Amino acid sequence: MAEKGDGSGSSVVKNIQNYHHMKIDVVKFNGINNFRLWRCKVLDALNTQNLKDSLELHEKSADMEEKVWKKMNRTVCGVIRSCLSQALSMM
Repeated sequence: MAEKGDGSGSSVVKNIQNYHHMKIDVVKFNGINNFRLWRCKVLDALNTQNLKDSLELHEKSADMEEKVWKKMNRTVCGVIRSCLSQALSMM
């Protein structure tokens, strides 16, 4: 993740912990609505939480702790899943 600071990842952890207090206003993707628009809104939601960079990383950066990396990935996956319709998973 492209965070600046002391390399401890503390700002990343702080942003992840604050995730639960943020409202994400994204219409759930159901396979019918516009995917491109939905994707942009999900990326915006991730960006407001300083999590968008995690989608661009293929592996953990050397200065990031494994625990921070795993929590960041779980949070991003949770945000994306929360923006999907349950009906979509039944297709």
